[in-house]
Amino acid sequence: MERLVVLAGAGVSAIPPSEVPSWWGFNNSVLEAMKARTRRYVRNPGLAQQVASLGLDEIGVAVFSAEVADAFAGSSWFDALGCLDGDTPSPCHDALATLAGRGELAAIVTTNFDTLIEQAFQDAGVPLDVYMPGGSLPPWSLAPDDPCILIKVHGSVTRTSSSLVDLATQKRRGLPPNVQAWLARLFASHRVLVAGFSGADLDLSDDYFGVWRAAPTIPWLRWTQRGGHEPSRGAAEVVAAVVDGAFAEGDLPDVLATLGLDVPAQRPRGNVRSVDDHINAWFAKPHIGDESVAACLARMLQGAGYVEASDELRRTIRSEIRAGLTRGVAILDALRMSNAIAMFGNDLVGRDDEQALVDLRLCEELTRTVVDGPAWAAPGEEARGEILQNLSGVKLNTGAAYASLDRVDDAACALAEAVDLIRQSPDGGSMGRWAAAHFLDGVIARLRDDMRGALVSWRQGARFARAAGVAQLELAVAENRWRTAIFLGEVELAKRFQEEAATLRSTVVGSAIRRVTLPDLTALAFDEDARVAMLLRRLHSEICRGGDRVDEVLYELLTRCDAEVDARVAGVLAETATKVCLVQPLSGAVVAVAYYVLTEGDDVSLLADVPRRLTAWIAPLVGGAVTRLDSGLILVDRLREALHLLARRWGQAGVSLMRKGDFGAAEAQFWVAAAAFLLASDADEGIRALSYASDALVRQERWQPAAAVLDWCAATAGPAAVSAVLARNTKFLLYRAVNGDLAPAAAIAAAAPLVAQLRVAHAPDELGSALTSLAQLHEQAGNADEAMNAANEALSLLTQEAHRDLVRELVSRIRESTAGDAIDG
Repeated sequence: MERLVVLAGAGVSAIPPSEVPSWWGFNNSVLEAMKARTRRYVRNPGLAQQVASLGLDEIGVAVFSAEVADAFAGSSWFDALGCLDGDTPSPCHDALATLAGRGELAAIVTTNFDTLIEQAFQDAGVPLDVYMPGGSLPPWSLAPDDPCILIKVHGSVTRTSSSLVDLATQKRRGLPPNVQAWLARLFASHRVLVAGFSGADLDLSDDYFGVWRAAPTIPWLRWTQRGGHEPSRGAAEVVAAVVDGAFAEGDLPDVLATLGLDVPAQRPRGNVRSVDDHINAWFAKPHIGDESVAACLARMLQGAGYVEASDELRRTIRSEIRAGLTRGVAILDALRMSNAIAMFGNDLVGRDDEQALVDLRLCEELTRTVVDGPAWAAPGEEARGEILQNLSGVKLNTGAAYASLDRVDDAACALAEAVDLIRQSPDGGSMGRWAAAHFLDGVIARLRDDMRGALVSWRQGARFARAAGVAQLELAVAENRWRTAIFLGEVELAKRFQEEAATLRSTVVGSAIRRVTLPDLTALAFDEDARVAMLLRRLHSEICRGGDRVDEVLYELLTRCDAEVDARVAGVLAETATKVCLVQPLSGAVVAVAYYVLTEGDDVSLLADVPRRLTAWIAPLVGGAVTRLDSGLILVDRLREALHLLARRWGQAGVSLMRKGDFGAAEAQFWVAAAAFLLASDADEGIRALSYASDALVRQERWQPAAAVLDWCAATAGPAAVSAVLARNTKFLLYRAVNGDLAPAAAIAAAAPLVAQLRVAHAPDELGSALTSLAQLHEQAGNADEAMNAANEALSLLTQEAHRDLVRELVSRIRESTAGDAIDG
């Protein structure tokens, strides 16, 4: 029987005797502690009642933890999570250890921080290999006699706080692509049981665990669900996509028994940790002040709709802060006060901008007085960076308040100061701050009637917000983009941005946002002839100005599929593209491909410079920290199709050059093909082309860049492309051994696990290629029998006759060698 994989959530640790607080329970305890620390600012019974009645359901648990971390906790929020461990495993943990002890459990994937699974296995004497993102991945193929593995996708309380994943912004950024690919392959090749996991994380990021892409090939899946509760949207979609998928209703651990698992008896209750004591000790840390806690609670009251209560609480806090300042305060107290005042200013932007500016000015004055004062010792790098980031946030909110008051020049000055502070930050500024800066820049451009400039800035803002996982800001960008696109008459583009906004709105918790109703853009009517003429002028202007929005204007024009419009667009492209050097490399490539499409492939004059432009885009990114190549371009389908066809043409040219031995030229072709595939949204083919580029680098004996490309591909590839990367890695080992860069025995040892991973990947050609490389390595090491076995297996798998001929030559050579050895003997 195929071994089982279990996806375990907080529910397996929340039951007795473990009783680890659930995510909801923990956050609710933090909320109650915040209310207790706010009582000193609550002066009347009405406000006291509203503060007391404020519940986590009104705030949203994902929003709550993010607000606390952003408002006053910072990275210390993860220290607060230290209580999410337990002393005594529950029957669920013991059931997993029992299952693994019988050899029926291949792996456990858990979102939990606690160490209860490890404790249960240790107590049962069952081996367990533990992995976490950021370290090495488990092997791709899990043999029946391998120990059970545990992958803790959100980190562990045993690690430093920086390894933990708890906040919604972190989850929206998603798991690393190589981890997603590994999980997808794990789920796809095993029976799956989901226990104690709601599936809410699946709504925060596209295919968060890789389980969605694996669903069609999962042989069996059961998702435990508490009776009387509706499953989450993500859970329902996954279960529906599995051929033999179903929910199993019931409470843990009893529901496990209904699925045929042996559930041990509950252990005696051990020490139950006091969550409240731990949280209160955390609140006593010197950087957390009552002012900031109360200011954060005022923000939550406002978000929940209690605006008057929120304003009253702010007035009381503000009054106490002013009284404290007249008496004189210590440096740390002043910084805490400035943080609270900064929150007031931020929350009042757009609602009471004059008061927001008063608060923000006071916050900046306090912070600068402290930092520039004689009693302030030079802060460490981390403290300095945090102060600069906070000041940049103050200036950004100041700019937003000025913009809301139509004081455009003042807003622009505040933005310039904010950008300067962001750049001074030791890490170059957070992606969230850059997103906010680009958003404000777009608002200022919009107020100056520079619609193009606004859309260009918001485009950048969307990229940074997406990378930072700040869905609220990404939603604000999308809302402004579609409304501005409508103003410009770019209806199809506006529809796209509106759909993006609707999708984001479904993932952002907040009652006010949920009530927004979007207008139906299909009902809009325009003078089409006048609009096309306007768009053609805009396209001409865009090309001449550098090309930041070429793809968007082309998208709007080419969605019409009108022969007359196509001819006029082609005329504009021919007139301008040959005369103007586009600043954006990708924009130039898109212009050339669009012209190629519109002339039905008869005129390739503009394609000559496309390879250089595509290489200029992709080469600096591969081998760096970027693990997802997202051009951000908006392309109509026929441009994507043309890019795909051209990519195949360039890739085939690379293969021909490889056969001729011109490896340098072949490498260049493969880079271009990879970039074109990626622009056409075919990531798997893009990775495959890059793996061919690494092969060309190897043939030039350029080991270091080849290794860098392969490492990048391995970290980026999805399940469908991983096989090609593994096959190229085995060939890379062969070339290194042939050229004396690696001993044959060491190469064989490194190749063996790659071949084992390919055996479970259902990719016969890639496995055949890897076995061919392994056979050649064995031949070089003098292992004739192993070489012959690998070569014969490769022959049974390879489908291309040219590859089979190479293996036949290898088999003949091995036979001749062994025959010669026999004669010599």
